[in-house]
Amino acid sequence: MLEGVNGWTYGKAIPSSPHAMVVSNTCVGCHYQPIASTDPAFTLAGGHSTEMSYINTNGIEVDVTYACTPCHGNLTTFDFPVADYNGDGIIEGVQTEVQHLLDKLSTLLPPTNYYADATKYQGDGLVKTSISTQTNWPAKYLEAGYNWQFVNNDESHGVHNAAYAVGLLKASIGDLIGDSNGDGLPDSWQIAYFGAGFATNSAAAPNAINNTAGVPNWMMCALGLDPHGAFTVPGSGTIYLNGTNIVNGATNTVTIYTAAEISFNTQIGVSYQIQGINALTGTWQNISTNMPGTGGSISFLTPTKGVPQMFYRVMHTP
Repeated sequence: MLEGVNGWTYGKAIPSSPHAMVVSNTCVGCHYQPIASTDPAFTLAGGHSTEMSYINTNGIEVDVTYACTPCHGNLTTFDFPVADYNGDGIIEGVQTEVQHLLDKLSTLLPPTNYYADATKYQGDGLVKTSISTQTNWPAKYLEAGYNWQFVNNDESHGVHNAAYAVGLLKASIGDLIGDSNGDGLPDSWQIAYFGAGFATNSAAAPNAINNTAGVPNWMMCALGLDPHGAFTVPGSGTIYLNGTNIVNGATNTVTIYTAAEISFNTQIGVSYQIQGINALTGTWQNISTNMPGTGGSISFLTPTKGVPQMFYRVMHTP
């Protein structure tokens, strides 16, 4: 981890932090850092203890960060904020951010159950504190599972090499959800229309426009259309407005469907399902499949054409 090697990189250039090159004597420089005899950490951290923290007289764990201050300034914790690595809109401590990525990746991995039929292995949406791989897991799960173990078992949660740890986890998550560059568009769709080099092709970006109708890629993808083709969706009832002008049809030939958007906050490790009912005296029906929590907000769109009224609720497990 410190050297930034031996992770499963998916053929990508994963960045690496400079700790291995700038810390004198690498492991020794931090884990054997000198501690003054008057310091409360004396004999409990640094020196020959190799520990990077200790439990003080109040029972609180205290990080010993003296080895970090020449480069990072006056730190009191290893879990200091750097960037929003997991993309939830909140910049938390680097160790917290890495843990969030570990949690997210673990929800995409199968449970520890063994199945003779390898096609039964699917991510269960649950946060895991340990990963036990099976020999017949599909390759994508073995690769992502290895990276999860590689980062988790390092135990520094990004302190040794934040860039490499974050890069491996994000690459693994992207591979499992089919969005290797994290731009919100499926790799399969971008490859089909822009080729294998889509990640560096500006024309393949979500907001790029490749047709005379002025419709962006994200909408063409959502409608299952060729981004370079004409914007026509026969019989679908989907319209595109440019201001007050209908781009793809006349008002007397387009049926406008209505829909309800259900948006709610989620927690990692919790699975959510939306249910609906058109009268509170009836029986609730499942509208969505189980959706694993992301730690952020989930938005779900459901059609309401021909429905005079509908009530919705969100169920969660656990």
